[in-house]
Amino acid sequence: MPATILIVDDESAAIEIMEDILESRGYRVLATNNPERVLVLMDEDTRRIDVLLVDVVMPQRPGPDIAAWVCQRWPDCQVIFMSGYPLDRLGGYGVPVGARILTKPIAIATLLDAVRAALGPEG
Repeated sequence: MPATILIVDDESAAIEIMEDILESRGYRVLATNNPERVLVLMDEDTRRIDVLLVDVVMPQRPGPDIAAWVCQRWPDCQVIFMSGYPLDRLGGYGVPVGARILTKPIAIATLLDAVRAALGPEG
């Protein structure tokens, strides 16, 4: 069964690009540009989320809050944070120390490498 990746980003264009890239590599992708919709997606689709790709800074809710929701339900879920802000400006958003963070814009190879690394040998 392919790994399931949940993308949460307030930029619809970024979601579409990442979704196309990941689906073309055989991953199953769920995506939303509305952080509040994550709870609905988790109720509608009960398959395990293997990797969460989540923007740190969003108008409705910060990425670390969303990561907490997802990881509470699926403790083994691997989280990859994304941000267009400089890393030194993310401290107030609750990003855990040592977290995986990709800086936007994200190169295709960087995205794929991060997902494979998060999934480990099965990736």
